[in-house]
Amino acid sequence: MKKFLFSSILMLLFACVVAADEDTTARRFCLGWIVSAEISSKPVSVWNRNPYAFSDKFKNKAYAVVAVKLDRDRTLSIYDFSLIADDSKFPCVALRKGISDFDASNWQYTDTLAEEVYTMLFIVEYPDLYSTSKIKLKLVYNLSKTNSVDYLIPFKNLNSGDFTPATNIPSEGILEVDTPSAATATPGGTNTGNK
Repeated sequence: MKKFLFSSILMLLFACVVAADEDTTARRFCLGWIVSAEISSKPVSVWNRNPYAFSDKFKNKAYAVVAVKLDRDRTLSIYDFSLIADDSKFPCVALRKGISDFDASNWQYTDTLAEEVYTMLFIVEYPDLYSTSKIKLKLVYNLSKTNSVDYLIPFKNLNSGDFTPATNIPSEGILEVDTPSAATATPGGTNTGNK
């Protein structure tokens, strides 16, 4: 009887872990957790932006944001990551902390908080924006000397809608993850992979 009870408890715990993993929507990456990724054709205002610093003269311009929660003692700058869409590489053009505005003069955050949401803004050319509800783009860590720190991220396509404010992103994230095995877990919890 004790063996049966012990086996039943183990199976129940395993089922809870699997169920929790399926419901989580944050994704581990090299600096912390990706909690949201969205793309829209609606223009985004960036304070103090130098129009010559980054090219944005695209025929099919879209704005992509990646919202993250950073691990303790991590920094984030516009030079850390790029997005790859249709074999073209697009730099991060601005950052914001929480619900503040994107401001090009704040090109780096050095004193970060683990529970704060930091958002990276990318301006990309994406001709098929209206063809699907989910778009996969590759997030590339520019400071890596190998290709081992690239992440294929599912972006929620908002068409011409507004991005989700950081205050509306729950701690477990709103990233639309395809499968439980796609490096999902709860921020602060256990990672099931990093790619």
